[in-house]
Amino acid sequence: MAGLSRFVGESGFDKTLAHLVKLRVSQINGCAYCCWLHSKDLRAAGVKQSHIDVLPAWREAVNFSAQERAALAWAEAVTLVSETHAPDDVYQE
Repeated sequence: MAGLSRFVGESGFDKTLAHLVKLRVSQINGCAYCCWLHSKDLRAAGVKQSHIDVLPAWREAVNFSAQERAALAWAEAVTLVSETHAPDDVYQE
């Protein structure tokens, strides 16, 4: 995970979006420490608490961009790969 995180950090991928994805994956995996850590990182990056608060219900929330929605959908598909099988349409998004 450290190597992946380092690679993403060096790739030019938006750091705030990366923290948002990490927080969502941590919520799915039930890791309290990681949820705390990534929430803290998002607040430090200037993300509003209200945005963080609705992350578990991002599909119903209106304040997520198309880029955020695509990244979150793919993160969930990969995290839950045994259930979702990482569908092609989600990857294409």
